[in-house]
Amino acid sequence: MGKDEFLIHDDRQDNYPEEKEFTETDEKKLDEMRKKIKDRKNKK
Repeated sequence: MGKDEFLIHDDRQDNYPEEKEFTETDEKKLDEMRKKIKDRKNKK
């Protein structure tokens, strides 16, 4: 199963090379959101 998942992931990257850029920026946004949520929890 692991190999199949890897192949599927590979195909997606080949078909949509732009997706790599999206995921990188999305991860940065997610990190910022997580930091904000942590800050809110710490303030309470």
